[in-house]
Amino acid sequence: MCAPDPYTSAAAAALEPTAVAVEPPELIGTGKAVSREKPDVIVKTVELVKRVSPGIPVITGLVLRVMKTLRRP
Repeated sequence: MCAPDPYTSAAAAALEPTAVAVEPPELIGTGKAVSREKPDVIVKTVELVKRVSPGIPVITGLVLRVMKTLRRP
């Protein structure tokens, strides 16, 4: 499940999805990594999601960027 911010991510975690992806809307499609532009969003998201459902992994758009890099010839 994808969410735009830490608090929505925590609400999503309450539904017990396989994982929660956090990506601020203003960064989607820009090629800018959340980890560089808004690292506090990742830290807060992990903190809140773990409180709600400790077993749910949190991922960010960086995963997609790494996958694209790995697929390049």
